[in-house]
Amino acid sequence: MAGILDSATHYSDFYEENNFTLDNIEEMTDFTHKDVPYIQEYQSLKGKSTALTTAEQSRLIELVKILKGKLISIETFNKTNQSVAYMQKYFKNNTVDLLANHKAAVDSKVAEANSAITEKVSEATTDIENKVTDAKNTITEKVTATTTSIDNKLADTSTKIDSTVSEGISDINTLISRLTIKYAYSEAQKYYPCNIITYNNGTSTDVYICNRECKGIAPDVIMTDGSTNPWTKLSLKGEQGEPGANFSYQKDWDAYKKYSETNLVWFNNTLYFSLQNENIGHAPNEADSQYWKAWVYAMPDGSVSAEKLSENVLALITSATVMTDKTTSLKYRFEIDNGNLYVVEL
Repeated sequence: MAGILDSATHYSDFYEENNFTLDNIEEMTDFTHKDVPYIQEYQSLKGKSTALTTAEQSRLIELVKILKGKLISIETFNKTNQSVAYMQKYFKNNTVDLLANHKAAVDSKVAEANSAITEKVSEATTDIENKVTDAKNTITEKVTATTTSIDNKLADTSTKIDSTVSEGISDINTLISRLTIKYAYSEAQKYYPCNIITYNNGTSTDVYICNRECKGIAPDVIMTDGSTNPWTKLSLKGEQGEPGANFSYQKDWDAYKKYSETNLVWFNNTLYFSLQNENIGHAPNEADSQYWKAWVYAMPDGSVSAEKLSENVLALITSATVMTDKTTSLKYRFEIDNGNLYVVEL
């Protein structure tokens, strides 16, 4: 803005015209009561219709001097009017141009400021966009790393699960593979869980399944070390026989007969045992039955399905360990002939 209000250039110059200065404009004061007679006399002389005498002219000049600064003469009025005209001329020729120049300078400064602001905003926007891009890239890297880590852990977990399942299946297959018939018991034979034998105690021959690894322990041996005998009897004797696994054979299922818990029945070539007391009118082959459980599946020729035997012999062992021994009236037993296990009704 320097130079726009240069005093040497832009002060009014009306005082230079016709030797007119601000000092030529007379300063006026108010008149007092003492001035009234002089004013009246002045008005009287100025108002005469005839020419003034020499004495009257001298008196009029004297009155003008006396009333100087209290009466506005035509000369004083003209000077004031002239000063207004000069001032109007000054504003017209100088101030308007000065304001125009000032506006142009302000507009220029505003344009410069806008340009600077735009540049700063552009720089800030670019900086923010770069930071947002960096943040996105960092987040993407973190997400990718986390996803990779999760995938790796899932793969490790899946591998461990597969390994555990494989080991479990191997253990089950090993257990099932041991579900073999070893025929007559031998003192010299080493037996493993799920091995099946026949054993004659001198009175009868029964079928047993091995519960744990053993050798030289006959099924009828009474253990003296506090442990249980490693053999569980599978065969079901007749009415006067020894109790087996606490099941009572009831022949073919009868819809009108009331069955008790652990009663055994034949139904559709399958041996079922009752899961509840007061069991009446519930067919053994009902879906999701709460009353019956299939125990042994028989083939059409009477031989036992080896597939189902591997499942249900284990169930038998579990059941035998939780049931209370009681004398039963069973007319059914298992027999082994030529390596096959048969269900025989007595």
